[in-house]
Amino acid sequence: MLWATSPACTELETHVLDWLVGMLDLPAAFRSDGRGGGVLQDTASSAALCALVAARERITRGDSTSAAATPR
Repeated sequence: MLWATSPACTELETHVLDWLVGMLDLPAAFRSDGRGGGVLQDTASSAALCALVAARERITRGDSTSAAATPR
């Protein structure tokens, strides 16, 4: 959900997920008010895609589009 398409729903979602972090006793890094922020995925496929993109960005240090980042 994007803030631009529905600001009220996005704010509500953020507060509910922060509330869920507290209920599940997750680390503070999962809260939206820090550097982190947890994400709920709707399917295993989108969760796998998100994990692959995050791994790619970590390996390439965010420079996955340059020629230097292309594996040889």
